Amino acid sequence: MASTQRLLSLLVLAGAGVAATMAIALPKVFQKRKKVGRFGLFYQEHTCPWENYITLLPDDILCHIISYLDMKDAVRTSVLSRRWRKIYCTLPNPKFECPKMFEFETVIGKILEFVSLTEHNNWHCNYKQRFVTVVDTYLCLRSGRPMESFTLRFGLMSEFPEHLRRWLNCIIRLGVRKLDLNFCCNDELLKIPQSELIVFPFKVLLSSFVLEYVQLSYGILQSNFLGTSNFLGTSNSLKELTLDFVPLVNGEVESILSSCPQLRLLDLKYCELPYKLLVNAIELRTLKILFCEQVREIGFSAPNLDFFDYYGNCALSFFPSYVPNLRRLYLDFKYHNGPPHGVGCFIHGAPCLNALWIQAFPYQVRHIQTEMPTLWNLHTLALHVIKGSLDLRDIISLIAVCPNLSKFELSTPVCSLSYTERDEEVLPTCVHLKLVVLDGFKFDAAQKKFVSQLIRCAPALEEMNLYTAYFLYHLGEKVEKTLPLKRRVFSHQLISRTKQQLQHQASSSSVIVNISRGN
Repeated sequence: MASTQRLLSLLVLAGAGVAATMAIALPKVFQKRKKVGRFGLFYQEHTCPWENYITLLPDDILCHIISYLDMKDAVRTSVLSRRWRKIYCTLPNPKFECPKMFEFETVIGKILEFVSLTEHNNWHCNYKQRFVTVVDTYLCLRSGRPMESFTLRFGLMSEFPEHLRRWLNCIIRLGVRKLDLNFCCNDELLKIPQSELIVFPFKVLLSSFVLEYVQLSYGILQSNFLGTSNFLGTSNSLKELTLDFVPLVNGEVESILSSCPQLRLLDLKYCELPYKLLVNAIELRTLKILFCEQVREIGFSAPNLDFFDYYGNCALSFFPSYVPNLRRLYLDFKYHNGPPHGVGCFIHGAPCLNALWIQAFPYQVRHIQTEMPTLWNLHTLALHVIKGSLDLRDIISLIAVCPNLSKFELSTPVCSLSYTERDEEVLPTCVHLKLVVLDGFKFDAAQKKFVSQLIRCAPALEEMNLYTAYFLYHLGEKVEKTLPLKRRVFSHQLISRTKQQLQHQASSSSVIVNISRGN
């Protein structure tokens, strides 16, 4: 009874705004009872001093209100009355997540470091059958009502393939547009053996005419014939596909691209890829490969590819590719055990490239600099150099091959910096450079000389931002600001004196120099 009262109070609070609005806008016919007498139709005032506006709301609004609840609480609303018995079955975006349904997320978080994967799977044995029963019952009670998206997160392993196939067939018939399936309740678990992964019937998805977004984690793509990756089907609706911890060593990537000709985004995370990968897709716009093992060579035949993001932990080589419309490129080599090969050839095959992010060690930067062709269309260049000894003249050489550069960003966390003169080599004039960002500015002689050289060769420079703190870059984004290992405090006099010197040396009279000491 207390649980029902708590749910009812949640509903009242969630629908207070809607109910109050309807209370003002409701016509008087809802505030009076309609009664037919001998002399015609007349209205009779309520004897109750207040009206339960929740009961007057239509089913669509009630469904919208309970959509903000977890599935466990949404199911509990079925005991309120006969009208509420099947309201939760009309949710447009049902989410079945085992930590929220069985209330053991905090317990797993506390003991995860002390249990093995087998013990964790045994922990779920008591909940698996209950979870399967709940999903089966829900799909049966839905009785053909349309569905916008479907989310499932539970550690279902290889023992439930027929249930998964039955669920997918039912969901596809309901016209779902977004599908998110994660067969591991906690992403921090150890790597699950392939023999324990559930088999995912990818062919069922190809039968949908409206499915646009699919995310699959911890599964094996089932092919039609043993030892092959042919899915025997075509989906003209699927536009975005994300695969996490899915083995793709038997040509599944090529089969996916051929079976989904309208695919615009392909995101592969922690997947096992073949040694040599060829991406052949006409409509593909975005490709992300993050920490995928075994791949050593990558090539492209993607005329409409716009953005490529690569994070890896092994030496990588690029072979000649066809990417005429590639505009944004992010390459992270900080986990490599050697210099990347073929980067210059790959960049040379992208004449429209205008934004380049590179995160690497100093010796890798020098190797890339020797292969780098002249990039006439490059407008944004970001370099994040990690550890080691860096000669800032190598950075000058990279800037020299980008005559139309408008934004330059350099981050040098935990680097030993130097600036070596090379036969009076000077930086050519950067007539389009407008913004310069430098992280980890320590006011040493090498950095001052580099910044002075840069600010003198940029007549159109508008702003220069120097940060004494470092930015932590992860998966191409600034996610956290951290201070140097040895906390150094710079005085206001030193900062103001450096700003005046740089503004005095600048070739542009309107340049703004900002020096931030961080947190």
